[in-house]
Amino acid sequence: MEPAQVKRRNLPEFGHPVRPAKFCNTDRMFEVMEQRGIDGFVSYYDTNVYYFSGFTPSARHALQEANGLAAIVLSRHAPDHPIMLVGDQQFPFFLNQPTWITDIRAYAGGIRQLDLPDEHNGLHRFLPKAWAETEAGKHAAANYYIGLKAAVMSAITDLGLGRGRVATDNLSFAGSLDLPDAEIVDGYGMMKFVRSVKTAEELTMLRQATRINQLAIERTAAGWEQGQTWQEINHSYFRHAVELGGFVRGPSPLAVANPLPGEPDALLMQSLREMDYVIPEGAHIVIDGHGEWLEYCWDGGKTWIAGNEPTREGQRVADACGAALEEINAALVPGSTVSGLQALGRDVLRRHGLPRPEAAFIYFHGMGLEHGELEAPRGGGYTTGGALDWRMEKGMVVATHIFYPGDIRTRHWLEDITLVTDHGGETFFTWGTDFI
Repeated sequence: MEPAQVKRRNLPEFGHPVRPAKFCNTDRMFEVMEQRGIDGFVSYYDTNVYYFSGFTPSARHALQEANGLAAIVLSRHAPDHPIMLVGDQQFPFFLNQPTWITDIRAYAGGIRQLDLPDEHNGLHRFLPKAWAETEAGKHAAANYYIGLKAAVMSAITDLGLGRGRVATDNLSFAGSLDLPDAEIVDGYGMMKFVRSVKTAEELTMLRQATRINQLAIERTAAGWEQGQTWQEINHSYFRHAVELGGFVRGPSPLAVANPLPGEPDALLMQSLREMDYVIPEGAHIVIDGHGEWLEYCWDGGKTWIAGNEPTREGQRVADACGAALEEINAALVPGSTVSGLQALGRDVLRRHGLPRPEAAFIYFHGMGLEHGELEAPRGGGYTTGGALDWRMEKGMVVATHIFYPGDIRTRHWLEDITLVTDHGGETFFTWGTDFI
């Protein structure tokens, strides 16, 4: 029986479309592997598996990133032969999502019926019979393994990596593999370096994610009513973001707290454990939205005034911050540094006569599948040691933040999402630099 025609009702505005078959930067990946003397790469880190394959099953967010449902094995010497290993119960994902990886193998996953013989288990329990007769189905059935370790070892063997220098983003998993003749090295930071420069497909997803954030913020501000509380504003933003098709983690999608009556020098991050309060008319409210669309992150926002016009001083601060952002964007070219951009922005605030330019926070991080897609010293995270004063590279997407602290009628926040180009930063927001 043919399925009935679907009528879209109460679905997200931007939906969850099929992802591109390939959006990863394999040219950069294999170039970096060659530069660092890496023969192969084993990924068992959920974010990187998604980056290479588009694999994002329904259970993805129920598991930690280092304990996912699939793995990828790459060889620099066979760049056109990536191998993917997927748990049998998640294999149907690829019935509806294309991928550039053609060698996809299955392994017995966590719902194998251990009290029953083999004929009651296997890939056939999870796939339509018609698909099982295709070449891809036959290949998967012929390459079915009991457990992830056996599946990954088959890929390593077939790609000739048993004696090579193999990087991995999951040293704990790599330690379980039987590779006495291979040199295993940490590739976690290397992957952040690879991902820091975006492909055209990634830029499309990041722009759409930013669009969702902007619309959710604008609709939240437009729906404000007298008597509304700060936590109600958080919930309103959460609702608008989800209705647009975004995904918001945790209870505090707005990152920056807005304490009353304001702090003269502090930038306070929100936990939603703070005491709730009614937003007074005329208050400057920092809106910094976080979320994802197709796993690519959004970030950013600016300052909204609750139901009123800015004071003269409030507008002066806003104009100075807007000018600082514009000059930073113009200077956001390959080779520019965090320290240099901070000094540039602070000098603009000083030229505009703001009384405390040294109190301003001006900071940056990379954007992509997470906030901070930057390689850092091993074990240091993205804000340790030499990673603090990093250099911009063409094709990076960068979040630029400017916060000028003050009381509730002068504090100001402005954040932009920008593509680094040879001609300066290309902004993703379309709303300018003034108040929402």
